[in-house]
Amino acid sequence: LIEAKLERIERVIMTLEKGGIKSPMSVDAQPASLVPPVPATGPTYQDKDEPTPGESLEVMPESEVQMQEMARIEFGKRIAAMIGLKTLNIKAAYSLPPSMASNNAFSNSYYYSNSDNTLLVHTNRLSSSGDFGLIVIHALSHIKVNPSDLSNDADPKFLAEFYKNLKILSQDLYKKSVVASTSAPSAFGSPGGKPGAGPAKLGKFKGTPSFGVKDKDIHASMAAAAAAAEEVAAGGTLPPSTDFTAESLHERMRLYAQVGGIPMDYLDRYQAGRGRAGTSNTGISEEE
Repeated sequence: LIEAKLERIERVIMTLEKGGIKSPMSVDAQPASLVPPVPATGPTYQDKDEPTPGESLEVMPESEVQMQEMARIEFGKRIAAMIGLKTLNIKAAYSLPPSMASNNAFSNSYYYSNSDNTLLVHTNRLSSSGDFGLIVIHALSHIKVNPSDLSNDADPKFLAEFYKNLKILSQDLYKKSVVASTSAPSAFGSPGGKPGAGPAKLGKFKGTPSFGVKDKDIHASMAAAAAAAEEVAAGGTLPPSTDFTAESLHERMRLYAQVGGIPMDYLDRYQAGRGRAGTSNTGISEEE
């Protein structure tokens, strides 16, 4: 009886296969490597600060890019160069067209033109250096993996590239922070000193009383100088100032003398000597 049933089942299977229908047994018998993977389904992450997609691409003219925005764009180019995309161009855009990239957390924040190797970042993402850096690293990782399709943040190849680039950026940031901490001069000290050693000691004249100078005045001067240096380094210009008049320089020299313990009468004699035409404070002619 059992053999008769098995024969009937076998005949049914053979009939189905002749009709083009594969039996469940033949599917189950396939090796696991030949069975196509089932795509993962479920909610995907979309950044809450994503800008609204526009109708078309609207690039911001370079003449309208602010200095701080330009500095961030240049920072993005440096990141691209660090990870091997030295020829990539980065521009700002007022509006980006609807993205075709699926499962991309920042699909409305950037747009990549493969034809001219240009990454366009929405202006909303230029207002914060943290946002801009994250967007750029995310975009560059997709571009390195597959420049023709920036989809699927869950792709293992993208994730590997993304984490590798975060590591490169972290290493570069660490190097710069170490260099800055070891080379920056401490207050009235010399650069390149040992970290944590504190400000360099100031020389004093014997028998000279210590003159009190308020720390807040010194710090304010240093902060103003640092801000001015940063402005110049960023390509700006200093506003008109009276900081370099003779009176202002003389006043600062007196302040430095007080901090260093130099007697005021010595400084006054030096200034008086410099004021005599052709004669130093020792009475010797400069022509001699």
